[in-house]
This record gives sequence, C-alpha cells and structure tokens, in this order.
Amino acid sequence: MVVLAAVIAAIVVSSRKRSARRAAARALITDTQMAIDRQLPQVLMVVVPRTRSLSWAPVDAELVALQQRWAEAVTTASDEDRPQAQEVARLLDDLLVAVRAENDALLQGLDWTLLRPRVDQDRGAILAQLTPVQL
Repeated sequence: MVVLAAVIAAIVVSSRKRSARRAAARALITDTQMAIDRQLPQVLMVVVPRTRSLSWAPVDAELVALQQRWAEAVTTASDEDRPQAQEVARLLDDLLVAVRAENDALLQGLDWTLLRPRVDQDRGAILAQLTPVQL
C-alpha cells in the first residue's frame, strides 16, 4: 500500500512538473512572438538616429532577456525539442547582432538599409522556429 501511494505521488508530481514546463514554454513562445512581431517592427520603422537609440534600448533589453530565457529553456526541454530551443536562442543572438549593426550604421550616417535583409532574415527564422517548439 505504501509503495502504491509513493508511485501515485511520483506520477502526480511528474505530471505537475510537465504541466508547469509546458505553461512556461507557451509563455516564452508568446513573449518572443510579441517582441519579434510587435515591439521590434516599431523600432525598425524609426530612421531618426537619436529616436532609434531611445526606442531600441528597451527592446534590446527584452530581446536579451528572451535569449537568456531560451538558453535556460534548453536545459529543461525534451530531447526532441532541445535542438529547436537551441536554435531559437542562437537566432535571437544573431538578431541582436544584426539590429545593433543596423543601429550603428544609422547612427554613423551609413547606408543602414544594406543591413536590413539580415534583420528580416533573422526575424523570419525565429518566427518559423516558434511554431513547432513544445519544450
């Protein structure tokens, strides 16, 4: 009887952990989609250097935090989903580098539009990765 109770307790605890992990994954996916689909495009529309700098700072911080959350999620993701979580973390890092380079070019008066295809490519790749991730 004691063994049966212990087994049932272990199953319940495991189920709760799995549910919590799935809820956290859904929140991370939603937060990432919001940042990539809504926050970042608003910054990218700004072409006045000083205004871009000001609008970029909070989005930069949000993307850095998301990249860190994805890197942490890699440790709890299932073996099946871990490669996708790693890819999203990597792509977020690439996106940060690309947008920062575009911002630097804009601030220096260079042709920043040459760098936009990389930003768009990274954004699209992240969004494509988010759909199948379950963590």
